[in-house]
Amino acid sequence: MTDIYIIRIFTNGMGSDRHHRLIMISVLVLLLLPVGMAAVQSNETRATASDLRQSATNVTFITTQGGSAHVYEHAGVLAAVHTQTRQLIWKHDKYRRYMDVDPLDSNRLLVVAGERTGSGSFRRVAVVLNWRTGEELQKFEVPRDTHDIDYLGGDRYVVADKKNPPAEEYRRNGRVFVYNATTDKIVWEYLFINHYPSYPEAGGQETGYTHLNDVDTIDNGSAFLVSPRNFDRVMAIDRKTKETRWTLGEEDKYEILHEQHNPVLLQQDPLTVLVADSENNRIVEYQRTPNGMWNLTWSYSSNLWWPRDADRLPNGNTLVTDTANDRVIEVTPDREIVWEYTIERSPYDVERLQYGDEPAGPPMTEFRDQFDGAAHQQPEPSMLFTPINRLESSYNRLYQLVGGWLLPNFAGAGEFGFVLLATLGAVGWLGIEIVIRLPVERLRQTLSLPTVDRRIVASAGTLTIILGGSMWWIAIADSGLTGVYVATGVLLTNIGYARVRPWFQKYDTMATERIDTAVRIGLVVGSLAVCGLLIYSQVTANARILLYGGLGIAVAVTAADLLDT
Repeated sequence: MTDIYIIRIFTNGMGSDRHHRLIMISVLVLLLLPVGMAAVQSNETRATASDLRQSATNVTFITTQGGSAHVYEHAGVLAAVHTQTRQLIWKHDKYRRYMDVDPLDSNRLLVVAGERTGSGSFRRVAVVLNWRTGEELQKFEVPRDTHDIDYLGGDRYVVADKKNPPAEEYRRNGRVFVYNATTDKIVWEYLFINHYPSYPEAGGQETGYTHLNDVDTIDNGSAFLVSPRNFDRVMAIDRKTKETRWTLGEEDKYEILHEQHNPVLLQQDPLTVLVADSENNRIVEYQRTPNGMWNLTWSYSSNLWWPRDADRLPNGNTLVTDTANDRVIEVTPDREIVWEYTIERSPYDVERLQYGDEPAGPPMTEFRDQFDGAAHQQPEPSMLFTPINRLESSYNRLYQLVGGWLLPNFAGAGEFGFVLLATLGAVGWLGIEIVIRLPVERLRQTLSLPTVDRRIVASAGTLTIILGGSMWWIAIADSGLTGVYVATGVLLTNIGYARVRPWFQKYDTMATERIDTAVRIGLVVGSLAVCGLLIYSQVTANARILLYGGLGIAVAVTAADLLDT
């Protein structure tokens, strides 16, 4: 009887039985009650973001370049996440792009960012800011498209200059230089073109000669560790002689490195380097033997998609920026994920406040007994998954993508669940009344059918909501918010035309019939094309998207047909 009563609540007419609607509104209010209680009790039971921002030391900083693997025009952000609770406690979005972030101390950050000038052009800047107060302490311009700079002390910075000024030839793009911010002068410079042949013998053309993306000081400041991405190698450059001390990788030897990012020197004896091997979708650790050869001592590749940063923490875990999967993960030596945070718009760099810039924890040779083999092959994606674990993972991802950014700081993951239920309930209620009940009633009148039992209408509406909610949950879990944008756009476009088509058809002419046919064919073909692009962009990340994409197309096209009355 309870089920029948709920069905009656959902299926009552727009102007009838206000009693049932009052009950439904009361249910929604009750669902939101925990959020109100959390707001009242927040001062006693939950530290606010402002409190954590002033006192927290266990903080993870994440930069996003802007956009995602699918939509590039979103602006980037610098986010501060409380590591233990995964609560977003601060974000900086003044600039359009955020690349490298270096904790200088417990209060100060050095950030490479992109901004739009008054004339509408773009430039890159280096900013030192107090993240506790938001105050900018220093700011100066760096070459366009710079990814990384490091602080050397005494108002001196080393810059990885990916591209020189536009007036210079592309083959001269790529240099490392030391800049004195007090005198505004370059006091040391290394040009790759003076040591390596130009394209095509070395480097690339479309993305620059070197595509230099990282520089770090090593060997007590006597050398720089650099990452010319288009050289497929990591190098140590002697500051005094400008000679190459050692090299890991070789041009076009993709089995070693393929367009890598952000290497870290873990130890000197023997030389051990941790690298985000981006185009190979893996994290690798290499150790050099006495005869100058490099051995792979550890790798991680499970479900990674274009990783661009990897740091070794003091406990032996590895902190990874998994860019195209819109997440940051912490992985143990035996390759178990123990921490994960979802953040869209192409995350680039990640740092833990308490460990400073580019922590160089112990090499994996100290943990040989904790993992099976150096090489780690990515397992074949399974079409099956554990429902409970998948549901929990999807919920956490949804909360981090939506709830953590839109809800007040006092509303945690638990309160977000109630907000989600209330939102789905309200949308489902209105959706059944407006989108499901009225078209079915109109169809009944058009075909002179007997009255349709409201329980059938409710069952169809409930099934639609379950399927639609499942599709959107899956899209969030596997495709991020970009997948939701695409799926929503396709569905609303089809439904929108189906709703206005009766008004269009009142002009009963051959021309309108042909236009109507062309539009309907265009909607179907467009839906297939858009969903096909989504499938193509995701297939390397997860084979399940093939199944989900097919279901999404079916839902979109079928919705238009069902509502076409």
